[in-house]
Amino acid sequence: MLQFNTMSGCAKLTQLAALIYLCIYVPALLAEDYFAPDFIETRGNLPRDVDISRFSKADGQMPGVYHVDVYLNGNYVDSRDIVFVSHESDLMPVLTRADFTQWGVKPNAQPNWMALDESATVENISNLLPGSQLHFQFNGMRLELSVPQEYLRRDPQGSVSPAQWDDGLNMLFLNYNFSAANNHGGTESQNDSYLNLRSGINVGPWRLRNYSAYNNNNGMSRWNTIATSLERDIKTLKSQFSAGDGYTQSGVFDSVNFRGVQLYSDDSMLPESVRGFAPVVRGIAQSNAQVTIRQGGNIIWQSYVPPGPFVIDDLYPTAASGDLDVAVREADGSVHQFIQPFSAVPVMQREGQFKYALAVGQYRAANDQDKEPTFLQTTLSYGLPWDTTVYGGMLTSADYWAGALGMGKGFGDLGSLSFDTTFAHSQLPEKTQEGVSLRAQYAKDFATTGTSLSLMGYRYSSSGFRDFQEANGDVNPFRMVSDETRLDDNWRYQRNKRSKAQVTLNQRLGDWG
Repeated sequence: MLQFNTMSGCAKLTQLAALIYLCIYVPALLAEDYFAPDFIETRGNLPRDVDISRFSKADGQMPGVYHVDVYLNGNYVDSRDIVFVSHESDLMPVLTRADFTQWGVKPNAQPNWMALDESATVENISNLLPGSQLHFQFNGMRLELSVPQEYLRRDPQGSVSPAQWDDGLNMLFLNYNFSAANNHGGTESQNDSYLNLRSGINVGPWRLRNYSAYNNNNGMSRWNTIATSLERDIKTLKSQFSAGDGYTQSGVFDSVNFRGVQLYSDDSMLPESVRGFAPVVRGIAQSNAQVTIRQGGNIIWQSYVPPGPFVIDDLYPTAASGDLDVAVREADGSVHQFIQPFSAVPVMQREGQFKYALAVGQYRAANDQDKEPTFLQTTLSYGLPWDTTVYGGMLTSADYWAGALGMGKGFGDLGSLSFDTTFAHSQLPEKTQEGVSLRAQYAKDFATTGTSLSLMGYRYSSSGFRDFQEANGDVNPFRMVSDETRLDDNWRYQRNKRSKAQVTLNQRLGDWG
């Protein structure tokens, strides 16, 4: 009797264990819900074997054309009819490269992306633009695109469409300055008068300017037209066109006075955030992150970026040097920081920025003894990636030719350096001369001491080198030297400059000002 009760107790324990097992594991073995299509009531000749399998899954919907709102990185960009097709039990929109371009993706975002035709269907955007995602919310008819900021077109801070630029009022104006004096000395007297006139006419985009002066000295009067020019903006080129009297653009060659026409890049037509040089900041965000950039403890840029690589290329140029402190705050509150050293020399351009100048006309000499030949001058500079700029130019006339080529480079903590060389060929009255001029410029910021070496430049010119102004000097530039031997051996007596050095040093004094 005792044994029977013991066995009965074991059986009960076994049954209890089996019951617990079934309670835990049986729900996992249940089949998916299934709705038999035979229960659908149809009328007429409608088929009864309708495929409704996709409706058995969450968010399952039929392919077709849907009118949806398109959002790029959370920002509304478009509303349109889009065709959706089945793709692995989901709906996938049929989009072309042209659609993404219209919504803000750069045409040159990636090499594989550039290779696509504008009408080509984008089947998997994450393969073409790494880090990109696409999600369709059927209930809200909302198509959400997430594309890393690096691949998107962005208008610089403070940019205004040229279509909104105003040429101003049509007008005629005149500014003048008049002075007169009467001097008495013994039995003699002298009357002097001077009139300075600056006048202009504005008609649409055209600007006519004149600078004239009138001088009267004891009845001896003279009217002198100093400069007259006609100018206008070329909005599509972000350039200025000028005809008449003016000065060539400096940078590669020294600026000279001339009468003619010129076309050149005008930085004042660019947004302030892209004028001058500033480095390009690159990084990677793991989520929707806040990016903050500081220079000298001051915030100079702050915004939000989507997940993936980002590029910041519209920093306002606050100084010629100074390290940038970049902080990326992720959505979970974590922060990672890095330092980007920054310094620049005057010739450097922002990455992707192109600057040019073209001038043709007659040189205007400072005195009657100098030659005034017709000449052509062109200069170019272009900003390459990684804080690198290449530049060069050419200047030619009947008796003179010069070519220049150089490069500027930022070296991070070591500062920035530019180096260029100019070769010149001059046909002088006595003989032909050729020479080379070498120029180096350096800039560096010393954060620990608050010292900024903003420009240290040095130029060395060989004996035969002459710039355009020197080559057009007196018809006999060696008239002060009679010995022909001294002309050949002692070039220091000639009128060209041998070397030039320049240093600019700035020291921050903190609370002292």
